Amino acid sequence: MPQPSQGSGPDPSQKRRTRLDPVASMKNKTNTPAARAATKTENDAKKSEFTGLRKVLEVVEAKMIADIREQEIQKLREKIEKNVADARAKANKEEKSQREVEIAALLMERRNIRIERVVVPVQISRKEKGL
Repeated sequence: MPQPSQGSGPDPSQKRRTRLDPVASMKNKTNTPAARAATKTENDAKKSEFTGLRKVLEVVEAKMIADIREQEIQKLREKIEKNVADARAKANKEEKSQREVEIAALLMERRNIRIERVVVPVQISRKEKGL
C-alpha cells in the first residue's frame, strides 16, 4: 500500500505520463541550434498561417464593403429613375392637358364662338350702401 505523501499535491506515483511532440520535447531539452531552428520554423508557420487568414479576412471584408456600396448605388439609381419617371409623367400630363386646351380653343374658333368674360351681378345690401 502506498504511503500518503507529505505535501498537499497529488501523489507523484499516480501522475499520468504524457509524451510531448518532438518539437516541444526538443525545446524543453536544450537551447541548441536545432531547437532554435525548430522554434523559428514553428513560429514562421504560425505567422504565415495567420497572415493567410488575415488576407482571406481582408478579401472577405473588402467584398462585403463593395457589396454594401453597390447596394447603396443601386438604391440611389432606382430612386433617381423613379423621380425621372414621375417628372416625365407629370410633364406628359401637363402637355396633354395643354394640347386639349389648344384643341378646344381651335374648335371654338372654327365655330366662331367667342369666350367672353362673364359678369355676375352682385347685389349690395342697404347696410353696405350706408342707408
